This record gives sequence, structure tokens and C-alpha cells, in this order.
Amino acid sequence: MTQDALARMSSVSRPSITAMERGKSNPRFATLDQVARVLDVDILELITSGLPASASADNRPSLERIARNVNKVRAALGVSQETLSVQSRHFRTYVGNLERQVVNPSLSDVEAIAFALGVGIETLLQPLEPGELEVDMQRLVRKTRKET
Repeated sequence: MTQDALARMSSVSRPSITAMERGKSNPRFATLDQVARVLDVDILELITSGLPASASADNRPSLERIARNVNKVRAALGVSQETLSVQSRHFRTYVGNLERQVVNPSLSDVEAIAFALGVGIETLLQPLEPGELEVDMQRLVRKTRKET
């Protein structure tokens, strides 16, 4: 596929596609999702230079995967949002917003968070386990009911 075709089909500018291919840009994950969707590859394969994903393609936006995996790894390590924010050089509110999928992180933001957690970026992009999202939704519903 040509850069022009990819740009047209993904609604990402050709200069942006060129810069990404050359490693000269710091794209947002929403942009990477658009490119991955057109190329029919998992976001993990796109980020890891074509290494096959450990599971079948997950069509969920990368932000959802990043948010859940950051929270899961952070909790497993017993690291607070505050500690992670200091170690990754982000505001604490940024880490909280990332875990709630409020922000659209750049590649370098997620790399910094992965480094601070001591994992590779591919760990934060792993597809979610079946049922993980449903469990999160149940927690959200319970929390909302308690607040009302």
C-alpha cells in the first residue's frame, strides 16, 4: 500500500505517515489506531515492528488496553498513581486520567510510563483478557450506585 493510499484511507496526513515511518514523530495512540485499522494489524504489531501479537487481534482502541494494563501492572507492583507520576515525570492527574481513558497519550508518554513500571511498551498494549472489561464495568456500576 502506498503512503498516499494509507493517508487517504486512515484520514492521517501523508507527511504524518512519512514521519511515523521514519521514526521522526511522536504520534498519539488515536492516530496509531487509525493506521492499524486500515492496515488490518493489531496495534501491538504496529508498535513492535511487526512482531506477532501474543493473542488474536483486539479491535478495542489502544487507549482502553493501555489504561487497563497500566492500572493492572501498577496495582500488581503496589505503586501509587503519585509514585508512578513522579517516576514517569507526569502529573498525578495525568496518570489518573490515563487510567480512566480521559487523555490521548503520545507514544513517548506511554514509553515513559512503561519504563517507570519496569515493563516494555508491548506489555501495556497487550490485548485484554476476555471478561476483563465486563468486570471493570461492574465495578463502575457499583461505584456509581454508591455515589447516588
